[in-house]
Amino acid sequence: MRPEDDPKCCPSLVPPALPSTRYLRVDFSGAVCNYSSALSLDPGLSVALYNRGTVHFRMGRLEQAARDLGRAVHRCPDNRDFAEGLRACQQEMRERKT
Repeated sequence: MRPEDDPKCCPSLVPPALPSTRYLRVDFSGAVCNYSSALSLDPGLSVALYNRGTVHFRMGRLEQAARDLGRAVHRCPDNRDFAEGLRACQQEMRERKT
């Protein structure tokens, strides 16, 4: 299966869900909780890792963001969005150290 055909690697193939609604409403804590619940049911759901990492990034939790984004990239190395999210997080971490 090509990575773009795998719903675990391609966010556009995953139907909208409560965590995304919470994210859009800027209920970041609720979104993290919901993404974590989804991951407890399916730890391989890379889209949830990416989304939870993105929320952590928006909250300034860079270590947690890098961990989730890194795991998403590891599972779906051809996903450009995942790679870009991790790159942005790592750049922010470097900037905060200086």
